[in-house]
Amino acid sequence: MPLKYKYVHVMRVPVLRHHTMIFGEVIHKVLREYFRAKQEKRQFTEQDIVKLYEGFWSSAGFLSREHEEERFRSGKEMLVNYFREQEAAGIVPLLVEEPFKFLISDQVRVTGRLDRLDDRNGETP
Repeated sequence: MPLKYKYVHVMRVPVLRHHTMIFGEVIHKVLREYFRAKQEKRQFTEQDIVKLYEGFWSSAGFLSREHEEERFRSGKEMLVNYFREQEAAGIVPLLVEEPFKFLISDQVRVTGRLDRLDDRNGETP
């Protein structure tokens, strides 16, 4: 058994979170809320994206204050650009954060979650 797995999951030793994981989780949370709003046909603006991003942000795990500030700035820019692209495309997700599970055999069960599923002209990729 790999030691990190043993420390985290068996011995329950707290491990410092890495900045890439924190950054990814923040981006994921913002996009989840944005796509849910689109799915529910709620008004959602560029300012809403930025406000959510600022609210979900966590300073944990960054190498320095400068490193955090750069990642924060680049993440905000990335989200705003993505929002503009998505709004221009006009695609509304069919499903957002939808859980699934199925059996492959009596001993193998697959579970997971679809972050987003789109309908593109009657087809789902």
